[in-house]
Amino acid sequence: MSNSSEKTTAERITLVISLVILVATFILAGWATARTGDKPALIEVTANLEQVRETETGYYVPITITNTGGHTAQDVMVTGELDTGEGEPETAEATITFLASDESEEAEIIFQSDPTTGEVSVSPTSYLKP
Repeated sequence: MSNSSEKTTAERITLVISLVILVATFILAGWATARTGDKPALIEVTANLEQVRETETGYYVPITITNTGGHTAQDVMVTGELDTGEGEPETAEATITFLASDESEEAEIIFQSDPTTGEVSVSPTSYLKP
């Protein structure tokens, strides 16, 4: 009879631990939802023209891509444009695989012309909702 009593005690302990884990999961999910809400991803891009580096293959412009929204963005496409005033503007692109809420990634876009001699603009152009 004591064997049956031990199983019951072990089962009760397992049940309590399982319930604690389940309640903690629901609390964390609720907290995450309340914190981010239903705000979609909001992508911001900035270029750091002070750190442009020149190589044999072109001019590398460091950029920072930040998701200030509430949801993760997948395959974030960023386009940079360099307008030197001579002909068509030069474009360059970068893609970030995943960008979680409140996360930033560093990347570089590459131009053939010197970006310090023209006007550089960078902007997000698309992303997927995972």
